[in-house]
Amino acid sequence: MSQSTASLWPESIRADVETPYAILRTQAATLHALTSGVLEGTVEATRLDSPDISLRLSVHAPALNYKHLILSVKHQKTLPYPATVRAECFEEGGSRFDFTEGTSRSARNPESLKSIVRDVLRSPEVEGVLVSLIARSNDPSEPEYAGSEEEGMEAASPTH
Repeated sequence: MSQSTASLWPESIRADVETPYAILRTQAATLHALTSGVLEGTVEATRLDSPDISLRLSVHAPALNYKHLILSVKHQKTLPYPATVRAECFEEGGSRFDFTEGTSRSARNPESLKSIVRDVLRSPEVEGVLVSLIARSNDPSEPEYAGSEEEGMEAASPTH
């Protein structure tokens, strides 16, 4: 009697594995749809001096002619996994900083990359940038400043 052996391969092995570039492009397109074009996501790929590629996901506010880097992903040209993700929220003092992981995160497969990208996109740092750019795009005129608030005001003296 022949016994069949169940698959011993990792569960992440399947026919529909996405590259980091495809994952970031999807998020860039999603941002455009979510904001009705007020903000656009862009993904730029750069070949480094080493055999590595750097992908940069940025948000672009066309009304302001302004672009802000959200995150970067670095991986080997021929092997997209593991991929290393860097973002402001992972830096020391950032909302997702972790002494044990340092200032970047490593993704071994598309699922872990999506989880890391989700953490970055939902971070307070990114939310603040997006909300600010949407608000400024909706009212791109800069206010006229007459000077600091303290000008012409006498300093209040404490009373006891």
